[in-house]
Amino acid sequence: MREEALTDAELVILSLICEQPMHGYQIEQVITQRNMRTWTDLSASSIYYILQRLEEKGFIERSQDQAPTSGVPRKVYRITSAGKTQWQESTLKALAQPKFTYTNFLMGLHNLWGIPPQKALDAVSTYRQWLAADLQRQRDELENLGTSFFPLDVLFEYGFVLGEAELKFLADLITRLEELSGEPRDVA
Repeated sequence: MREEALTDAELVILSLICEQPMHGYQIEQVITQRNMRTWTDLSASSIYYILQRLEEKGFIERSQDQAPTSGVPRKVYRITSAGKTQWQESTLKALAQPKFTYTNFLMGLHNLWGIPPQKALDAVSTYRQWLAADLQRQRDELENLGTSFFPLDVLFEYGFVLGEAELKFLADLITRLEELSGEPRDVA
């Protein structure tokens, strides 16, 4: 791998430009349409900064194109051969050596020993309800996209598998907390 390692946000934007040349607003639209912010830390305000960094690194180049409706020039970004190589190397590294992310939920689990079981039960139940609703929202969004294409469907499928596994874990944890607190709950 080269020394020019990409951040996750840079890889997301480079990936989109690798699909086809785009201007900044198009990139924002695709990120929103594909619900990419659920799995990557990328704000709308950082897109142009990242585009500038990718251009400075020689991974993309820009040109002025006329907007089809207004005729206003827009900066359209295209991937360079160096960018295509870096994109492929970074993608393969992400598949072979994923970075594990840790949430504060793990810290909460670690600290269960000092929390009254009923309060922990309430907190975990709240999270489980939110997660179940969020998974349904994501399923609805995928259905609303109308068409499924590889790899977008794989991204959603991965998220659903992880989410369902976490729901099962939470249901089991709720059962254990109920036993400790003496308060059974319906976790359906």
